[in-house]
Amino acid sequence: MNPTHFQPVFRDLLLPDRLWLSLLAIPRISLRQTLFYALFAGATWVTFHVLLRQLMERRRLSREPYTWQQLRREVLCSFRSVGMFGLVGGGMAFAVTSGWTRFYWSIEEFGWVWLVASFFVMVLVHDTYFYWTHRLLHHPRLFRRVHRLHHL
Repeated sequence: MNPTHFQPVFRDLLLPDRLWLSLLAIPRISLRQTLFYALFAGATWVTFHVLLRQLMERRRLSREPYTWQQLRREVLCSFRSVGMFGLVGGGMAFAVTSGWTRFYWSIEEFGWVWLVASFFVMVLVHDTYFYWTHRLLHHPRLFRRVHRLHHL
């Protein structure tokens, strides 16, 4: 089966065009993730640290008060993560435009059963990928540079 069958929009694109589309996807994905993060993380922070502060005070794991420096560090770390999601999304965009994935545009091509099954396959693949990349981040050469903050 011809893999470009799955990407009718991108079938005739040359390598520079596919690279350009993928590079344009990175800031678009990053911006969308940033807005999503700001909306939901911001709303959660305001809810639990401002509106419900007294109620949540006795449920805190740490009795030490957070500092604005800590909050700033965590937000910056989150933006770094958003950037990484953008890079991964750009890689996925390149895979799609190059015909390397089994991405398809119409449910009728494989049917509803595969649509539902592919969701569970996707969860399994994502969890496997996430587990092994997280294990890799615990390697001594990577841990201090890119992952330590996650455990503070």
